[in-house]
Amino acid sequence: MTSKGGDPHQQLSEYELQRLERIKKNEAYLESLGLKSAKQKMLEMTKRTQKNQRRTTKKIVIQPGQERRSNRHNKVTNDNNKLLMLSYRGETDRDLRAIDQNDSDVSSGNSSEDEDVIPPSRRRLPAAVVSLTEDEKKVLAANQMDENYLTKFKEFLIYHNKISDQNVRNVMRQVTKLATGEGVHYDSARFGWKPHQIFYKGIKVTPLSDFPHIMQLAQEAEDKWGRDHGNGWLLSHPLKKMLLFQQFCLQNPDFLAAKCKLKEYYEIQNNDNQAEEVEDTMEEVVTTTTAVVSSSGSEDGDEEKDGGNPEPAVVTPPPKKTTTSKKRKSTTTATTANNNKKTKHDKHVGCCVAKFFGEELFFGTVKSYDEGARWWSIEYDDGDTEEMNDKEVKKALKLFQENKQKRS
Repeated sequence: MTSKGGDPHQQLSEYELQRLERIKKNEAYLESLGLKSAKQKMLEMTKRTQKNQRRTTKKIVIQPGQERRSNRHNKVTNDNNKLLMLSYRGETDRDLRAIDQNDSDVSSGNSSEDEDVIPPSRRRLPAAVVSLTEDEKKVLAANQMDENYLTKFKEFLIYHNKISDQNVRNVMRQVTKLATGEGVHYDSARFGWKPHQIFYKGIKVTPLSDFPHIMQLAQEAEDKWGRDHGNGWLLSHPLKKMLLFQQFCLQNPDFLAAKCKLKEYYEIQNNDNQAEEVEDTMEEVVTTTTAVVSSSGSEDGDEEKDGGNPEPAVVTPPPKKTTTSKKRKSTTTATTANNNKKTKHDKHVGCCVAKFFGEELFFGTVKSYDEGARWWSIEYDDGDTEEMNDKEVKKALKLFQENKQKRS
């Protein structure tokens, strides 16, 4: 017996021969039972059913008026219907972002409570930093800056920049190394630098230093020796905080020479401003009263000639603008009432979150919830802020739980 291909030289195996013999026996048995024709009919019916199914499949026809009108799919742009969102962080015109108002129900007032209001996303862009001018250096140097300025820098982080205690420790650890001239070494078992690779060793960093130049050198060091895998806490964040402290000292040049703490320094400035306002108010009242007395004296001139004794005008000084206990009590009562009014969104306030910006992971804290806008206010560890809706907050909370061991 030859194979199916018809090659007489290729013989079938014993298994193939037995298989063909069993098929013949089964067909003969079905034919004896009268089922062979029924099997053939079932096969033909199956083929007809498949053909009918393919034939009855209708093509979806889009009726007039049901077309998709999204500009995202039609690739149609309307330059006259764009909302330009400006940023105040030093970006140029190319960083203006346009949001189509037709695709947002919030602008038209048709948003429902079930829908989440998605705030405009913000990109992290490098802010334009400028080195100190000679005049600015003279202003800082003229205030007899204490060599141990790190105490005031720590107060700045706590009371003005208002970062967490852990971040204060992280920043102070690196800034102390830069201030003493020890230099910064990346000590990591997997990504660390070699022992002799120490950034800015032998140079003491002060508020008079050129921080934009130092930040550029730090970036070059990471490109050459290995980048920081600690989310910027090696050099980037500490140098940015030092730059912010430098700008604060330029706006408040007498702070470096002040012996009081930053919190007390703010109170002294507020008291001085209040005293100046009281003096200005007193001068205005005295001037107005003098004008009234002089005008009334000219009108009553006939009575004075008749020998009458006019009553002297009484000048009452205005009350001083002081913070009384009554006002403080009412403020505290209002705050307490607001705190006692808990909502379902208070459970996330104070929780830690995480979010990727590009390939870099940033950590932050949920600060508050806006009932009107229905989004959360997030403050990151580096001082930046952002708004998130419910879905984004849940995603950020989950991402923090997955990466909380990376937070230094």
